[in-house]
Amino acid sequence: MRLLDHPNIVALKHCFFSTTDKDELYLNLVLEYVPETVYRIAKHYNRMNQRMPLVYVKLYTYQVLIIGHTCGCYTLMVTSSLVLCP
Repeated sequence: MRLLDHPNIVALKHCFFSTTDKDELYLNLVLEYVPETVYRIAKHYNRMNQRMPLVYVKLYTYQVLIIGHTCGCYTLMVTSSLVLCP
């Protein structure tokens, strides 16, 4: 992740390992803060019983496809981890 330097990809600030009482090893990632995700925006429109404007759908889809094509990380993409570019 440190090698990825793209304006549409959240930057990795720091990483470290930690262990639990059961000797399980965890990799912790500290990422830059991003206030909105695609999941939250979609949930907002769903609560309002409205459809997301088509221009937003096209914009977010385009961003996902460009990032996926650039870094080859399609399988890592889920709505809760996709952030919005204002």
